Amino acid sequence: MIVPADPPGVPVSDDSSPKGRAALTKAPASKKQLPDPEVLRTDPTLQLEPDVRALMRARTGLERVLRDRNRPVQTKYKLTDRGLHILGRVKSGDDRPGKLIDYLGIVPSAITAETDKLVGAGLLARERVASDRRGVKLRLTEAGAKVLRESIEVTNSFLRPRLARLTREQLNLFLLAFAVLADPEAPTEIAPAPAVRATKPPARAAE
Repeated sequence: MIVPADPPGVPVSDDSSPKGRAALTKAPASKKQLPDPEVLRTDPTLQLEPDVRALMRARTGLERVLRDRNRPVQTKYKLTDRGLHILGRVKSGDDRPGKLIDYLGIVPSAITAETDKLVGAGLLARERVASDRRGVKLRLTEAGAKVLRESIEVTNSFLRPRLARLTREQLNLFLLAFAVLADPEAPTEIAPAPAVRATKPPARAAE
């Protein structure tokens, strides 16, 4: 029997089986050197500034708590976080796929997949735009509005007593701070409350 010659550069082996030959031609895997976790943890270029970190933790904590509070609504209607968010955005006027893509910062295919689910569940409806043959507008159905009402009530019920612990001045400062962080052009002073006119007591009738 004639044994085929080894290809150039492959060492000769007594094991002429396909498995043995493959083992010889396979290059040894190189182990990548991973950075030390402790070095990464203390690397100052990977750390947020203290005030920024505190702000991000507060925002993330609030989002997580609200998400957990709304979980029963999502489970009841088989909704994802994004799906519930889309219902709210459509109600607020982001009723075109392009607007949702811009607002949420996700790829078009993700918006299409999510809105397909919401339309299939009867929570959203698609309508053609008369002025644009290829344009599609999203509309909240009555079923979608019902889901959104339940979610909004959960959020209001959770935050209402917590906000009530703040004075009006504290709440105004809190809202002002968030507005300034979101928009560098936002005014940094609280608008004065409208003056309350003093009312004169009614004149006494002549006796």
